[in-house]
Amino acid sequence: MELRNIMTFLKIAETGSFTRAASQLGYNQSTVTVQIQQLEQELDVKLFDRVGRHINLTEKGYEFLGYANEIARAAQKAKGIAQKDKTASGVIRVGVAEEFLTSTFNQMLRLYHTRFPGVEIEIHIRRPDVQLAALRAGELDMALILDRAVEGEDYVLAWERRDRAIFVTQPAESPVSSTPLSLEALCAQPLILPCRGSGFRDLFERMIDEAGCQTVPAISSNHLDTVKYLLEGGEMIALLPEYAVRDELRDGRLEALAVNCPEMTLRSQMLYHRSKWVTPSMQELIDLMACYRGLNL
Repeated sequence: MELRNIMTFLKIAETGSFTRAASQLGYNQSTVTVQIQQLEQELDVKLFDRVGRHINLTEKGYEFLGYANEIARAAQKAKGIAQKDKTASGVIRVGVAEEFLTSTFNQMLRLYHTRFPGVEIEIHIRRPDVQLAALRAGELDMALILDRAVEGEDYVLAWERRDRAIFVTQPAESPVSSTPLSLEALCAQPLILPCRGSGFRDLFERMIDEAGCQTVPAISSNHLDTVKYLLEGGEMIALLPEYAVRDELRDGRLEALAVNCPEMTLRSQMLYHRSKWVTPSMQELIDLMACYRGLNL
């Protein structure tokens, strides 16, 4: 089984096109077609369904995709034995939910740059649904989302973590000390909520709707620095991921409010498309993010 045929298979699976794969690999399209025919003959399975101009993996193609990625990673590691002195390069396009842009996330990016100064990381701030669509289209290499568990066979879950949202305000301006606020009383306060379409905003609106409450938020924003600045005025209450305000809660700059409502939890998830070939530099970024997920990432 030829390695170049496997690499061609992975490129077609990633781009969804024999023509684009040939162009990116520097082959003639006829060469790509022959390579896939050879691979299908060796495996005795059909790897792609061709419907007009659309190329889709067959069920056996999806099954082989996992093995092909393993072979490609092993080949890359083997090649690295003779190339340890070469600097990693390239671009990694990462989709990020705005709620993750904490100081710890920035520290992680700085650390990655010191290890791989030749790798450019493109940060694309997008909603979870937009990130998933971009992964399917090959416009992103990785996605860091905060949402409900992503289902489907199109994505590989690199790691995940459960995160909850809490209501925070300035300690001196807290409307209660120990008695939990009712949802009705909370909704009457000037609230800062995540933007519509954000996971925690959806959870909160569903919760108050079921409780028969209504609210008109004072501000809607996913930008953490903006929300924290607004809280300094001492008149507002913000719904934020707990990880985003751990430092402020520890130092007493903010206070978590007790609210008589169900706990709101979502999953932080690092995903990539199953057809994506994970390069060594991309795997290093995944591993580094996994190390930081126990902090304020």
